[in-house]
Amino acid sequence: MLEVKGLTKRYNSIAAVDDVSFRIDPGEVYGYLGPNASGKTTTVKMLTGLLEPTRGHIFYQGRDIREDLVAYRKHLDFIRACEGRRLALQMFSKRHIDATDIDPRPFTD
Repeated sequence: MLEVKGLTKRYNSIAAVDDVSFRIDPGEVYGYLGPNASGKTTTVKMLTGLLEPTRGHIFYQGRDIREDLVAYRKHLDFIRACEGRRLALQMFSKRHIDATDIDPRPFTD
């Protein structure tokens, strides 16, 4: 289970992400949608441990990810899709989806 509580990232007086909370249980698929400059990428960077939140906590299986970020990342799969007109796959692990199983023809320019 992944749980986010009160996640906030501020750059000086500007909140890029402000008090985001959600929970994803095992087996669930979660989409994080929003307009440009709404904090999606900033949130993902915090969820992956690439960016330190100003406030809030991220828990994986009940433990704060900051306790052992390396161990947390071993469990993380991440797909970033549809940047512009091209499909970009970026994965920390190929454990669940093998990119070679995806037919690239529908995604070519």
